[in-house]
Amino acid sequence: MLRFLVLATCFGIATSEALLPCHVGRYMGFHLFDLRQYEDNYTFCTHLVLDHVRLIAKEGYQFAILDDKDAHFYEYFNATKAKHPELKTILSFGGPETESWVFSSWLKSGIDVSEFIRYATSLGFDGIDIAFFYPSAADKARFADFLNELRAHSKGRLIITATVSGDPRVIKNSYDVIPWIDSVDFINVQSYGYHDKKYRTGLLSPMFSSRSNNVMDTLDLWAKLGVPPEKIVMGVSSYGYGYLLDDPENNKVGAPAHLALPIHAWLPPGVIPYRDIHKVRNENTTDVYVEEGNVYYFVNETMWVSYEKPESIVFKMQFVKENDFGGAYINALEYDYQGHTGLNFPLLRAMKKGLAIEYDYPTDAPEIKTTPEPSYTICNPRLPIYYPWAPDLDDCKQYYYCDGIRPYKLSCAEGLYWDAIHKKCYYWNNNCMTHARWNITFG
Repeated sequence: MLRFLVLATCFGIATSEALLPCHVGRYMGFHLFDLRQYEDNYTFCTHLVLDHVRLIAKEGYQFAILDDKDAHFYEYFNATKAKHPELKTILSFGGPETESWVFSSWLKSGIDVSEFIRYATSLGFDGIDIAFFYPSAADKARFADFLNELRAHSKGRLIITATVSGDPRVIKNSYDVIPWIDSVDFINVQSYGYHDKKYRTGLLSPMFSSRSNNVMDTLDLWAKLGVPPEKIVMGVSSYGYGYLLDDPENNKVGAPAHLALPIHAWLPPGVIPYRDIHKVRNENTTDVYVEEGNVYYFVNETMWVSYEKPESIVFKMQFVKENDFGGAYINALEYDYQGHTGLNFPLLRAMKKGLAIEYDYPTDAPEIKTTPEPSYTICNPRLPIYYPWAPDLDDCKQYYYCDGIRPYKLSCAEGLYWDAIHKKCYYWNNNCMTHARWNITFG
């Protein structure tokens, strides 16, 4: 069960402010994003993270950080702080560009952490992120030693973070958290990309799900393994995942399909940046809202795309706040830049608003709380007219979300009541489901 603890400070961030790191891809940055677009009125990020410095192997099993030809871009990246002095910049090492065997060999060879520190500080970065997604069993202790040494050698001068997997199977098998968690300021959890099947449609980042990996279970698992909630930072993807349907008439979640061709030459198949979503829609395209996962997809003839919208992101940010997690990060900032609409960084704006204490949540993003005991009568899949949303028979201002037979108690905003027929919060209580009405209907 998710725990409720007090949000802690992290490297100068006030306790009332959630962490909001913004990741920028090193390669993608050259193609899509000019940091000059990051103007004064877009200073929503608490950290700007540059992904990733690739670790490479040389002859004779000597290893080197990626050559210095990109140093000019790193310097340009850090020049952002001249306009935004409150912003902290972090250089991330590893990531998908570094093969796991190379990372493992680095750790086995007794890596000199001072080289990482020298490299990052010489270019003006305020911190170091280590992105290692698939440590082997033999890497667990070495990875912990490396992070502990990195913290010790930095002598408090640098932010130290880790970007880690969101796959529960990988989390359980590849990370031994307790030995190193005190050495990092926070962890960036890749809580997206859950559906990786090439030949069936699927949801990119469902909030809840009884049938697949999901955001809630991922963050809950990291907390259960010993990571303080205030150090857990939820990942939000600023790209969609696209498929071409085998049969346009069969367009539900799980329909036979194959990954769409890259929308840009430098992107992998299926990936559609949010800034390009409009290119695969038309005036007849409609969004389909999946209640169980609190996510969206749309169908445009043969094109099927799962993606985040500002509405789904606000809901996730409330989940972050209610469980006292440290915050959320966006991957990647350059995918969110919306120059064609006139509203820049719409997803980032939704994250900032959702994390802000004073923000007035819309009625479709209700307060989330866990229930102490499950109600097996209310969470009844045999009652599809209500399932997976179920009324609270004792309080018309509250209701449940059912993950299987496991309920999560929710509350409508002030002055609203749960409408059991329309399954949403309304301004009147004509359709409030009480014990008496339940017994009449189902008794």
